[in-house]
Amino acid sequence: VIETAEGVRSGELSAVAMLDESLAAIGRHNAELNAFIHLDVEQAHRDAEQIDARVAAGEDPGPLAGVPFGVKDLDDCAGMPTGRGSLWYSGGPPMTSDSIHVHRLRQAGAVAVGKTAVPEFGFWAYTNNRVTGVTRNPWDPSRTPGGSSGGSAAAVSAGLSATGGGAGAD
Repeated sequence: VIETAEGVRSGELSAVAMLDESLAAIGRHNAELNAFIHLDVEQAHRDAEQIDARVAAGEDPGPLAGVPFGVKDLDDCAGMPTGRGSLWYSGGPPMTSDSIHVHRLRQAGAVAVGKTAVPEFGFWAYTNNRVTGVTRNPWDPSRTPGGSSGGSAAAVSAGLSATGGGAGAD
């Protein structure tokens, strides 16, 4: 995270390239892991392009400049639905604003890639729900990462995103 942000802020790395690297890893591994349950590629690209433009203009976009992150599906992220791992909230409309956690990460220059899997309402010690199914541990696919940050943990551990964001997240 630190190396990525420093590289983007210095202009040695591009926020768009870091996002594309994350999206490529998601494309290669998410089908077997089920870490990400929703992606917003278009908005993530717009955000990454804005970070790169700010760097090119000599601005500092923040301490997490260009760092791709997954948002726990318990937290709102503008433009993305929040399903909370529950049939009750499944298929809901995109949120119109960010939770405080997501807002702070974005203000620091991080780029929201999509939503990560959670147990229903974050209640269980394993990551599985009736809407999105089981999330697999990248180190041992016969297991699931534990608790409400299971999707984020699988994503970070497998290199799908640099970090996770949300209440109590990684």
